[in-house]
Parts: sequence; C-alpha cells; structure tokens
Amino acid sequence: MRSLNYRPDIDGMRAIAVLGVIAFHVRPDLVTGGFLGVDIFFVISGYLISLILARDITGTGRLHLLEFYKRRIKRIFPALLFILAGTLLAGFMVLTPDDLATLCTSAAWSLFSAANIYFYSSIDTGYFAPDSREIPLLNLWSLGVEEQFYFLWPFFMLLVLRLIKRKRWIMVMVGFVFLSSLVLAQVSCVRCQSFAYYMLPTRVWELMAGGICALLVHHEIRIPRRFAEVMGVVGLGMVMLSMFMVSRSDHIPGVGALPAVMGACMLILSSVSSVTAAGRILSTRALVAVGLISYSLYLWHWPLLSFLHYVFGEVTWKAGAAACMLAFVMATVSYFLVEQPFRRRNLSTGRVFVLYFFIPLSLALALCYGLIYAINHKLPGLYDWEKYKGLEAEMLPAYMYSYNCQYDTFDPAAFGQDRCVYPLHTRPTVLLAGDSNAAHYLGMLMVFADHFGFSMRNATQDSCPLLLDGPVPWVCAEYRKGCNIYLSSLRKEIWKYDTVIIGGSWNDLDVSGPKGEFRRRFSSTVRDLAGRVRHVIILGKVPVFPNYNKDCGRRVIRAGWLGLDCREHVRNNLPDHAVNQFMRELAAGLDNVDYFDIRELLCHQGYCSPYVDNMPVYYNTDHLSIEGSRLVGQAMIKSNFPSLKIFEKLAQ
Repeated sequence: MRSLNYRPDIDGMRAIAVLGVIAFHVRPDLVTGGFLGVDIFFVISGYLISLILARDITGTGRLHLLEFYKRRIKRIFPALLFILAGTLLAGFMVLTPDDLATLCTSAAWSLFSAANIYFYSSIDTGYFAPDSREIPLLNLWSLGVEEQFYFLWPFFMLLVLRLIKRKRWIMVMVGFVFLSSLVLAQVSCVRCQSFAYYMLPTRVWELMAGGICALLVHHEIRIPRRFAEVMGVVGLGMVMLSMFMVSRSDHIPGVGALPAVMGACMLILSSVSSVTAAGRILSTRALVAVGLISYSLYLWHWPLLSFLHYVFGEVTWKAGAAACMLAFVMATVSYFLVEQPFRRRNLSTGRVFVLYFFIPLSLALALCYGLIYAINHKLPGLYDWEKYKGLEAEMLPAYMYSYNCQYDTFDPAAFGQDRCVYPLHTRPTVLLAGDSNAAHYLGMLMVFADHFGFSMRNATQDSCPLLLDGPVPWVCAEYRKGCNIYLSSLRKEIWKYDTVIIGGSWNDLDVSGPKGEFRRRFSSTVRDLAGRVRHVIILGKVPVFPNYNKDCGRRVIRAGWLGLDCREHVRNNLPDHAVNQFMRELAAGLDNVDYFDIRELLCHQGYCSPYVDNMPVYYNTDHLSIEGSRLVGQAMIKSNFPSLKIFEKLAQ
C-alpha cells in the first residue's frame, strides 16, 4: 500500500500550507484565510504521527516511546535551535532592552515546548494591546501545540489499539474525542478566542482528523478509484477556497476551519492506493521542493517579517517579498546544512537525547537567562544605559490613569465618583462622553479646564458610539454588554450637564453598521442633545499614523543603523477623514453645537505628524497618550488657536 512509502503529494500539501501562511502574513487582504495553513499542518502531522504509532504498536505489540521521541527530537530540535540562535542574534542587534528580555523569555518557553502557553498567558489582547506582529517567535505557538500532542497522543493510541479490539469501537472512541475538541473550540471561539487559538485542547480535533485518516489507512480502507479522484478534486478545492474565502472574523479553530481540515483529510485519503489527479498536481517538483523545506520556511519567515514590522511599522509588499525571499534562502540552508545532516546521523538514543537535547537546551537557557539578568541589572557593555534614561517619560493610554473613568464594561457608579471629576471637589457642568477616542482627549481637556475655568466629569465606554435613540447591534460582542449599560445610564444622566463633549472613532463607526445608519442616528442624537442642553461639542477623529510606535525613540538607539527615523517615517499626507467633514457640517447647522479638531496643530504644509515640539503625543496609531494629550492642549493654548474660543463658553 502506498501509504507505507514516501508520498510526495503530502510534501505538496505542506507547500500549499506554508505558502498560504506566508502570503497571509505579507498580504492578509489578498489571502484572507492563508492562516489555515497551520490547521492543514496539524492534519498532516496528526496523520503521519498516528500512522507511525499504529504500525509500531500493532507490529510489535509495544510502544517504543524513547525511539519515538528520539525521532521527534532529531526532526524538530536542530532547526529550532538554529532559528532561535538567529533570532536572538538579530534581537541583540535591534531590540530595546525590555523587548530583548521578552524575546529571551519566549525562547526559553519554546525550548520546553510551551510557546503557546507562554503567549496565551502573556500576550495582551485588549483594546490597546501592542502589535503582535512585532513578537519575533510568535509563530512557535503552533510548534508547542504539536509537541504537546506528541507527549499525549502515543499513550492514547496505545490504549485504543491494545485494549479495543473491534475497529468500529476504535473509531467511535476517537470520534468522540474529535467531536469534544471541536465543540470546545467552537465555544471557546465565542467566549475566549485567545484560548481557542493557542491551546492544545481546542486544536486536538485538527490533529485527530489526521489521526482518524491514519487509522482508516492502517485498517486498509479501500476507496474506489473514481471516488478517490472526486475526493481529491473536492478536497483540493475546499483547501484553496478556504484560504481565499475564510477570514479572521470566522470561528477559527471552530467550524470556520472545518472545510480546510476536511479538505486536507480528503486529499490524504484520495491518494492512499494510487495517485489521483489532485495527487499529481501536489507532486509537482516545485511544490515538493517547497514542501521539503516547509518546516524551516515556517520557522524563518515570521521572525524576518516581525523585525521589519518592529523597525519600520507597516511593511510594504516589496519589503515583505524581500523578507520572504531571504526566508527561502535561510530555509534552504537550514534544510541542507542543519535538518538533513542531523537527522541522518546514526546515533544511539542516549546520545541523541544528550547531544541534541540536554546540552543545547542547557546552553540556550544559560544564554537566555544570562541576558535577562544582565538587562534587569543594567550591566555595562550590553546597552548604553545612559541613552535610555532620558526616554523614560510615561506614554501610557488613557485607561491606565485612575482619574480616567473609561471602561470596557461600564459601571454606572462613574456618574457619582469624585475621581471622574476634574478639578476635584467641584460641581461638574461639563460631561465628556463617548468611546476611547473621547477618553484620549482627557489630558487636553484638563489643561483647558484649568485655563478657561470649567469643571467636567468624564465617563466613557470602549467601542461604544454615543447613540441615545436605542441599542447599537453592530457593536462587537466583547463590548456589547458594557455599551448597553453605558447608553442606558447616559439616557438618565446626560441631561444633568450644561455642556456635553462627544468623542468617537467616527471613521470606524461610519462603516461598522448598515450604510448610512450611524450618520442618521448620530444626527438624531446631537439634535436631541442640542434641544435639551446648553452646549454640545463634537471632537474630531484624530489623524491616523499606521507606522507610528510610541517606543520609536527607544528603538532608534539600537536600530538606528538601519536608517530608522521616528519623525520622518510616520509622517503622512492623507486627507482628513471624510466623516469629520460630516461632523463639521452637522455642527454648523445647529446654533449651540461646535466642532473641534486638533488636526490644525498636527498638520502643516500637507503633512501630518504625531509629534509636537519633537515629542510624541500618540500612544498608538490613532490614540493620544494622556501626556501627549496634555502637550496638545498646552501647545494650542501657547499658540492661541482661534478654535479655542469654543471652550471660553464653558467658563463658570
């Protein structure tokens, strides 16, 4: 039976999987489901590992566990150590001290097959989370899932094949575990997406899909040739269509991944007895060549792209293509000079564990924790620590400050708490309301409050548009409960204030709901407010800077040799948001409604910059930091901008 021999079509499947992943990481807008390549890798791994184990257990009646792990170590560890060495070297040359320490920590977890656990427990997935594209070893989460599967799956296979004699009951038991994992994955996609994405229990069903294929093959399933041909074509179509039709908004790794996984299974089974048309396509030399280096290619492509993102922000498709070409070169080097030589060496099990695992692991851990110790204690010679001292000013998001009453699930108590009022112990006549794009103006408004003599309360809810005429069904599920509580509270409280200042991510809200729905409902809300309070101020959406990073000043100290210029590479000449013009016109049509924008401070001669007086004022690409917001307010008062007359009306 062909299944017992080398199958080039499976290397072709590996090629499609890794090319899909790489294409997605370079141009996610073109290959929206390319990330499913990882799910296909899981199916292939589950199939090959299960077939090897089934043959071993039924052939000898025993589970040769040490021999199994010996093969896994020889297959995985040399290339892994090579990429870790290269990434740590590059990190030493490019990363800031804190980021290098984080890289070392993630490398240490990766050595213990627990990268997925580390990233699940450490990566901030909140609204203001750092860009995950800048984490060089993030792709090793999938390797952690596979290696944990390798620890557990042999014992399950032994239990199934030794204790259950009837083939039907073997498939029932395996199918039960498969369905349990799939259901858990689907539920977790809704309730805890991070757990669903990173952790083994929600990925087991994908690996077991390959395992089920292996058990069918092991029990010598016979598939008629014509049916096999149809299976191959349909399977290949399901895989390819999934890569272009599925997106990150689908339930992955829940039912959204099911077509790609089932397609991969169909491809595996279709060419078990003889080569089908789909098998011949997958067995072409080019695809097989890519498949052979796919493991190293997967390892190398992400760190290279990650360092590009780290230094330059958004990566152009040309830069991404260049990084991928370099990844192919490094993967080829890794395959021929690292993977193959180490796999072919005929060593005893003990020597493999010592030479391939324990010694490299000990040296790598010593290096990682040595660097972490040196960074934590600021040992001389590693960094020019004096240069970092002047860059320690806080550039935190608004929600980190206790006086900012910004919530992801709103608490109505904010309307009665003194901490939400500025200046303290005054009666607020002004209310700042809206989402995080209102909250990030707080520093500026506090400066204005001191200068013009008014008192205000702030109460905001993440991702919630200020629409008072009913619920907002298009708010994302994570913030929907908080938004409903917030809007319900506002309908009772907002009328108690003389002035209402409204902020929001207008450009996102403008396209998030049904066409024209937001503008219609917001106009209705503003008109209602204008008829019941003395004054309404609409805050414009700030310019967006895709390449901006608040830590750029720290990064340029180490990565300046790459030509990084914080102020120049983030400038843009994009026109103002179209929805801001709508806000201006809405305000102009009502006597007691004003529109206020800081664009006039940030934009000059056709270009906008997130720097004021050479200081960064943004926290991320489209939010001011609180300290930056203060700087904006101070700069506008110093320059006596005409638009400040709006706030003179608020004086008590």
